[in-house]
Amino acid sequence: MMRKSLCAILLACTTSLTPVKAHADPISGMLAAAAAFAGSVGAGISGVLAATGIGFAAADAIVMFAGRTLLSLGLSAVAMALAPSPAVPKPSEMQGNFAQAQSYFTTGYGRARVGSVMGFTGTWRGADPQVPGDYDASKRFISYIVACHSTRGPVAHYLNDELVDVDPVLETVTTNPYGYDEDGNPAKPRTHVRLQAFMGHAGQAAPQMLLNAFAGKITPAHDFAGLSGVHAWYRKVKPKYNADIYPSGLPAYAPVWDLHDVIYDPRDGSTGWTNNAALVMAHWAGTHGLQVVWDDIAVQADIADRIVTDREGVQRRRWTLNGTLDDTQDFETQRAQLMAACDGFIYERADGCVGIEVGHYRAPEVTLTDADFLSLELAQGGYGSNTPTAVAASYVEPANVWRETTSAAYVVAGDQREVRDEPQVFFATNHNQALRVCKRLARQKRAEYQVQATLLFAGYRLMGQRFVRIKAQGHDFVMEVGELARTGPGVYTLSGNSVTPDDFAFDAASEEPPRPTFERLEDDGDALPSVVGLTGSAVNGGAIRFTWPAQDADLSQEMQLRAAGDEDWQRVDVPGDDPFVTVRGLHDGVQYEAQIRNITTRKQSPWSSSVSVRAVANATPPDALQTFAVTISGNDAQVTFTAPNDPLYWGTRIYRADDSTAFADAVVVHTEWGSPSAADTWTDASLSAGEYTYWAVPVNQSGQPANTGSLPATASGPVTLTIA
Repeated sequence: MMRKSLCAILLACTTSLTPVKAHADPISGMLAAAAAFAGSVGAGISGVLAATGIGFAAADAIVMFAGRTLLSLGLSAVAMALAPSPAVPKPSEMQGNFAQAQSYFTTGYGRARVGSVMGFTGTWRGADPQVPGDYDASKRFISYIVACHSTRGPVAHYLNDELVDVDPVLETVTTNPYGYDEDGNPAKPRTHVRLQAFMGHAGQAAPQMLLNAFAGKITPAHDFAGLSGVHAWYRKVKPKYNADIYPSGLPAYAPVWDLHDVIYDPRDGSTGWTNNAALVMAHWAGTHGLQVVWDDIAVQADIADRIVTDREGVQRRRWTLNGTLDDTQDFETQRAQLMAACDGFIYERADGCVGIEVGHYRAPEVTLTDADFLSLELAQGGYGSNTPTAVAASYVEPANVWRETTSAAYVVAGDQREVRDEPQVFFATNHNQALRVCKRLARQKRAEYQVQATLLFAGYRLMGQRFVRIKAQGHDFVMEVGELARTGPGVYTLSGNSVTPDDFAFDAASEEPPRPTFERLEDDGDALPSVVGLTGSAVNGGAIRFTWPAQDADLSQEMQLRAAGDEDWQRVDVPGDDPFVTVRGLHDGVQYEAQIRNITTRKQSPWSSSVSVRAVANATPPDALQTFAVTISGNDAQVTFTAPNDPLYWGTRIYRADDSTAFADAVVVHTEWGSPSAADTWTDASLSAGEYTYWAVPVNQSGQPANTGSLPATASGPVTLTIA
């Protein structure tokens, strides 16, 4: 008798699971608030503002309270909000699975390791028909909600802080102890865990795995529309195996995920995934009903994309934002976290839009003199027993399983008693970016001048200005605006600190201390030998098999892997003593780089040289073409062929060698995609006089056989012709 129990935590209906998407509509609400504020202080204000060119459109874009309108906000003004606070939970505290009747919306940007809310849970006994070889057993089903919007999808899966591989087709975990081979036979893989990702894209259907297990209770209406996460099941095992497979109960699932994927990029008009700090800030502003000027955002996006080199020689983009926000955090808390991680600056434009800048220095365009100030107070900075002498940020370190980590300290007064400031910049996920923020904060704390001023209509000239030159009271320096606010009709307050261009420059070789390491402690014995001879080969199903020479029996191995273009490595479990490991769940056609090293309980060898292998979903090439011919028509070569009657066939790669009959001299001139058994043709047009030799190679969906420079066995040709 089939037993079923069902607990629908959030799955009361489709509506309860469908988030309301925020839109960056015109800021009519802000203009109304501005008009209300103006009216409350008297009709005379409108005439004064009009006389100075300030319209109501510029009255209230960032925040208004107690008759005070905030117009510009810089790093120094949000620094206090970076202190440890319950309003900003540590990332590790959120890398769990929470069961609760209600959950606040979670929004994520860039790439982050995320926890989740359990949107559904239930038990069912049976065999999953979508997993070949699965057998009748009790299973716990859980639907994890990781984000309340569409996303690009998972990058890595973690169960109890252990990185696991997932088969890309079956969606089954293949890493021990969750994945195993029945009777030691690799041809009969089994699993205790299945993880099926969903990304909240248009047309998302209800998961078949839940429809199969909970027929009549889960219906096509339960499609989790607009949500991203993972549907999972965990097979119940015999009690004697619990300690090995589920030592702490069901494992906590906290994946690394590429989050928001509908971020607009004005540089090319595209919409998709990015962690560019300027584009993320602009998107976030839009979710709060604020408008931006996209031409300005494009300039800032280019600045954020500038390449910097860290202490370890890794090239990174200058400013990225990676992390999550939720509705328990107020506007100011979210703003502070985003601004701090990219040295941001946000301001009100005269047209009512919001301006956004990422960290960089530019020469000031406005100079203020004594005549511009109602009052001006200059304090000598950098002194006092509580002034920080060092700043060490708490950031997220991928090498520390994406947990919060304290950076090395940026020291500004090494000859004094250490007073350390430890701001939270959780949207920074690399040490170099965290240190660049530390330098800026440290220099702000010890700026030569601290400015507090009141201005009349000169304050209007400062709207949109991050840097201002002060020539007053016998001083001449540049300050960065920390806060510009309007406190009354034509009255502004200004605060900030003096800066120099060097505050924004950063030489990683001399200014970035070594980042924290998370290696096993080394003893004083001999260094471990490195692994030499790592090789890799693609295996059907999007897997790569890595092999290496056998090592000493007292050594274990550890491997790291990353896709081409990725900055961060992912650790790969190397079980047992066999000198090989198969990594599954890889993307078809993506080039992967791997390294390996020897380890003991207390030390490790250097990483081996990298080996690069292209993952292939299907390594079996199709049969040879049925026919192949090349004929001359004027200065054109007409290539005709008939595709093989083979379901693996997807196209034909055509090679040509000029004035040579050797395949080693040939290059690919065209790939013609088609169907099995179809007759096809392609024209190589407008050839110059000379001799040409052609070959044709049928390929499958994965582009196999690979283009290695050697003539495949299934190739047709050569056919040589001469153009007069």
